[in-house]
Amino acid sequence: MLIKSVYMALAILLQFAKISKHVFMRFGIPIKAYNDLHMQVTASSLLTEKDLIICVSHTGANIDLLQAIELAHNNNVPIIAITSYMNSPLCKLADVVLHGMGRENRL
Repeated sequence: MLIKSVYMALAILLQFAKISKHVFMRFGIPIKAYNDLHMQVTASSLLTEKDLIICVSHTGANIDLLQAIELAHNNNVPIIAITSYMNSPLCKLADVVLHGMGRENRL
C-alpha cells in the first residue's frame, strides 16, 4: 500500500511527535502532527484510505481523541495505535497496535 501522507494524533506526547515528524520527513513521507483535539477531528474528517494515522495515547480512552479516530476509521483510513492498554477503545479501532508497558506513577 502506498501511503500519501501520515497524520499523528496525540494526547499530550508532543515531544514524541516532533521526533517522529523529523524521521518521517527524512524518508520523504509528508507528515502532520496534531496535539490539539479539534484539529485532530478536522484533519481526520478529510483523510482517505491513502493516508495513515499513527495515534499515540497512554490510556487509549480519551473521548475527544477517539472521536477523531472513529471519523478516520469510518473513512477506511489505516490506523496504527501506540498505547499501554491493549483492551482500550483505541485498540478496537486500530488496524495495527503497538503495545508499550509504560504506567503512570504518583510523584
